[in-house]
Amino acid sequence: MNEVAWSVRRRRVDDDDLAQLVEQINRATMEDGEPVTLGSLSELLADDDHLFLTVHAGAQLAGTLHAIHHLHPSSRRELYVDEVDTDEAFRRQGVAAAMMREACDIAARAGASAVWLATGERNTAARALYDSLGAPEPERVVMYTFMPGSVGSQE
Repeated sequence: MNEVAWSVRRRRVDDDDLAQLVEQINRATMEDGEPVTLGSLSELLADDDHLFLTVHAGAQLAGTLHAIHHLHPSSRRELYVDEVDTDEAFRRQGVAAAMMREACDIAARAGASAVWLATGERNTAARALYDSLGAPEPERVVMYTFMPGSVGSQE
């Protein structure tokens, strides 16, 4: 475990340290290389259906988790975890597990029936994490990605 105590925090649009957080996210060595701006983070946080968690070890950003609350037409609530990122310096120290536990606790308080996510079949580190958290046997799925405006009409 890391010697510095860390804390998992749900981020909100009115947090007074968002500009500093944006800098930390963009400096961190995490998998998603897309730059974050204060505007893009604020837009995400302004939507209560989005959940954004951070873990800091002292003043250093150790990880982030982004999830989206879904409401099915049948009123079934679920939480989809879109992304779990841990800075390279903090991997395999419990950071991602702590964020997943917090996301699941938030989902339970919101009345969600499930928390779900997907990862690549070859992402052994992520799969080991999810297996260690007691996830049931993973489902086999086929995923399609469409570009906006790219779906033609069927004749």
